[in-house]
Amino acid sequence: VQAPVTEVSFASVTPIASVTPARVQKVLRKWEGHSIRSLKLGACKRLTNKFLQSLELPVLPELSQLSLRGCVQVTDRALRRMLRGRDTQLLALDFAHCWKIRSALNQLKLVNLRELDVSNCPSVQLEQVLRHTTELRELDLSGLQSVPRRIFTYISENPYLQKLSMRAA
Repeated sequence: VQAPVTEVSFASVTPIASVTPARVQKVLRKWEGHSIRSLKLGACKRLTNKFLQSLELPVLPELSQLSLRGCVQVTDRALRRMLRGRDTQLLALDFAHCWKIRSALNQLKLVNLRELDVSNCPSVQLEQVLRHTTELRELDLSGLQSVPRRIFTYISENPYLQKLSMRAA
């Protein structure tokens, strides 16, 4: 009896150039029916909007954790499209160093989010996310260009927040 696969990570694949949409899709299809809850595509610097749009994510109905850490080419449009319909089930998002992500998070319903890392995303907008995400326990805002005063209000009103990082860039 094979144990269920719960995490798929391409975050440290070498060489990273070998990670193509077709190969990622093949791996995801192989474990279709498993309870994959975590997908880590971090550090795939070649990962583009087209790459994300080519991934068929219906094979991941239980996805609750997503990491695109260091995927510097990913934009709001691709992120919205990828997460559409699964935003309420997401518990952890890691978009550290995703420089092109700006307003997509504010347009999603991340009401159950518990962990959010947007460190070194200089222009990311978070007001709506933090206002509606009352379960947030970990937040990393390190390296942001500026943090609006309202963000501090939302942070101070969250009774569950256990870890806040705001290191300088």
